[in-house]
Amino acid sequence: MYQALIGSLTYVAMSTHPDIGYITQYLSQSNKNPLQHDWNAAKRVLRYLKGTKDLGIIFWRDSNITHNKHYPVMPWGYCDANYAEDSHDWKSTSGYTCMFVGGTISWKSKRQASVSLSNTDVEYYALGITCQEVVWIKQFCQELLMPLNNPIHIYLYNTAAIALSNNPVFHNRSKHIDIWWHFVRDLIHSKIIFTSHIPRTQNGMDFLTKALSWPEHEHCIKLLGME
Repeated sequence: MYQALIGSLTYVAMSTHPDIGYITQYLSQSNKNPLQHDWNAAKRVLRYLKGTKDLGIIFWRDSNITHNKHYPVMPWGYCDANYAEDSHDWKSTSGYTCMFVGGTISWKSKRQASVSLSNTDVEYYALGITCQEVVWIKQFCQELLMPLNNPIHIYLYNTAAIALSNNPVFHNRSKHIDIWWHFVRDLIHSKIIFTSHIPRTQNGMDFLTKALSWPEHEHCIKLLGME
């Protein structure tokens, strides 16, 4: 029963409700051996969905509604990570979302597979998986005969990760990072993406990387265009 419930919640989280993305992937970690408190938490998510059944993602026909005023008809993305949140194995959680005309069109809450050594590492990995999604969105738009000629902006809070993605000689603190993740630099050099700093209060990723109080959760919902 627990696995069936988590499967249903995962479907909802992937389809229309990024606001339950974090708690769903967190509860799915107990699929093999769920305890009573896991079952209680899953039922609490059901009560939340019942209380917010009218909450949805809103898109606006006004093409000027965008985070980036320079490129009004362009998607943009946010990414963030929660460093070593799990005291059992010290693994971190990454989250991203891609926005278009006022609403989110793609999102993910993902637990990182390995332990990272610093907050910069986890933020850089989060930027990497966001870039994978952005490349796919760019290709998809081309298939729809809507080519994106300008760089897609990705906003994140960690300035060290931004510096690491832009500076190819920034090696002293990052030589342990898998070279595969440095494809981010190639995307920036090719002007496919552009990374920018954003204050944490304007980054709606917190509810995809950690548990929040209701006021903080509600704030993230509004930032991601859910009404």
